[in-house]
Amino acid sequence: MARFDSLTHMVAPFASTVPPFVAANAIRDGARDYFRSVHAHTGEVTITILAGSDRAIVEPDSDETEILAISEVKFNDFNVLRKVQSIGCEISGPPSAYMGIGNSTIRVSPIPKVDTNLIVKLALRPTFAATEIEDEILLNNEEGIRYAALVRLKRQPSTEWHSPSEVEYYSSLFNQEVGQKRIEMLNGGLDGNLTMKIASFM
Repeated sequence: MARFDSLTHMVAPFASTVPPFVAANAIRDGARDYFRSVHAHTGEVTITILAGSDRAIVEPDSDETEILAISEVKFNDFNVLRKVQSIGCEISGPPSAYMGIGNSTIRVSPIPKVDTNLIVKLALRPTFAATEIEDEILLNNEEGIRYAALVRLKRQPSTEWHSPSEVEYYSSLFNQEVGQKRIEMLNGGLDGNLTMKIASFM
């Protein structure tokens, strides 16, 4: 795991006087912006749908992350539930379809007769209070996070690194990284029911 307060080197060449704690906040918040725009930070959790119930709460397996979207629900690698817009109430066997309620609850159909474990794939991002990020996630998304952090830093008034003229430049680089990552993910077999919407930057 990489601590955000150890990542000053990501922005120091472009804002040399930024203190480590300011850089850490900008990088963490930049990561939040980046992963909101492109769902490249994923994880899996196992949940249990209790017999006779049609829903369960989904939570990330780390206090350092929060859920952006539920992207896939499955029994195993060969049994993926269909994502639907509405759910019936039939009780006839193992679930074959699901719908999300917000970012933290799913409903399934049919309602299972026995306790049923499901594997849920999530799109994640760091929380506001996160102190670290997985090394592999950082490595695979470093440029996008860097540019998002620099946009935030260059917008900070009354600082030595404040530079409104550079905000547009780093915003453009950020958008390029987001576009390239989306293409990379689609070419890599992105799950069909993960909605990728272009979000306005911050």
